[in-house]
Amino acid sequence: MRGVSTYEMKAAGYLNKRKAENMKKTFVALFVAVLFVGSSCFVQKATAEESSEQGLIRVQVVAGKIDSVSIGDSSTGIASRITVIEENGAKKTLRVKSDAVIKGKNGEIITIDKLKEGDKVTIECKTRRKGTNMAVAITVTK
Repeated sequence: MRGVSTYEMKAAGYLNKRKAENMKKTFVALFVAVLFVGSSCFVQKATAEESSEQGLIRVQVVAGKIDSVSIGDSSTGIASRITVIEENGAKKTLRVKSDAVIKGKNGEIITIDKLKEGDKVTIECKTRRKGTNMAVAITVTK
């Protein structure tokens, strides 16, 4: 039976130490990965709950000419509304969010009181489950 030299014992100890270090690194990497995946699932769940609370079902674009604009009053809770005659002749009335982005013909930001009957517009709106349409962005095209 052959004896183990000091060199072989040191080499074996070094290898065991390397294995332990590699295992620690692997464990830390797996732990971080599990945390990341778990947190991203939590964020997705929160977003899904948020959108279901608001009852949003789709985002759509409405294009046409402005038929009328009524400016609301945030102090009384009355929302602004815009009625558009679409290219197919259908009238669509949309509530306008108070923080909706409204752009003029040249791309400049304007306020809702600058919109007038006959302006051609493209409106990005969100439709709620109840059927109400909420304009979130309005762009004057002509």
